[in-house]
Amino acid sequence: FTNDNRFRSGSGVQFSQPTAVGSGSSSLGATGGTSYNVGISYTDSPDFNASLRWEEFIGNDRENTVITADASGNITPGLTGLFSYNRASSGNQELELDPRTTLKLGLAYRDPHSDEFNALLRYEYRKNPSLIPETLLVSRGSGSEEHLFSIETIYAPSFRWEFYGKF
Repeated sequence: FTNDNRFRSGSGVQFSQPTAVGSGSSSLGATGGTSYNVGISYTDSPDFNASLRWEEFIGNDRENTVITADASGNITPGLTGLFSYNRASSGNQELELDPRTTLKLGLAYRDPHSDEFNALLRYEYRKNPSLIPETLLVSRGSGSEEHLFSIETIYAPSFRWEFYGKF
């Protein structure tokens, strides 16, 4: 390595750059670093599952953190819940991006004694920082932030009739 972050290899000069150009990534170069990850998972019950994972990479010129958490299971015999969270920062060599974040919450209702009425309630939050490299290089982001709410219901008063609604 030289003091200007260039390294000569069989594929040419490698240097720090925000994206891989051409048909390969051989010019990006590999730099050293330290990686840590810790996870825990609970799967002992058929009615409830949960997991949590934390990953960290620390290199000479970049850092990346990934956090993932999931839980799902029966709250009551007729009500089931879901939770999912994911946050990942960028391990890019040159660009400092905000982390990408997703959060999902859900509730599903189904009467265990009758299949006449079912309902699903869902919430999602998504935050994606600048996604298109062309806009990143000129400090204009194409990122997005969304909140999604949804409710779905099915009402079946008999085996011949079924009414479905989604909002």
